[in-house]
Amino acid sequence: MIRRTDASRQVQVRTDGTGISPWVIFDRDVKWWQVIGVSNNATYNIQVRAPQTGVACTTQIVALNVCRSDLFAGCPDLQVRIQGGAPNALYIMACQGDDLPPWATV
Repeated sequence: MIRRTDASRQVQVRTDGTGISPWVIFDRDVKWWQVIGVSNNATYNIQVRAPQTGVACTTQIVALNVCRSDLFAGCPDLQVRIQGGAPNALYIMACQGDDLPPWATV
């Protein structure tokens, strides 16, 4: 059974006209996160950065018609955004605040 904690949530993020979303900051209790594209008709990049450096790096390029990213481990104050996505598109960042059960897909 997956236990819901205060850090378990779904965050809706929308890209602007250039296909870039604002940065989302995860709190320290997020243990796992994943991006889900609501519209799967575009490729998009997931970028992360640490607040101490401000340097962004692409973590994954999600291919056309894949929609869902890999599952990533969280860390305190991690900042995540969509870059190179469809203009004005909606994405969901699903966060889990507890350990995943052994049967969960990783």
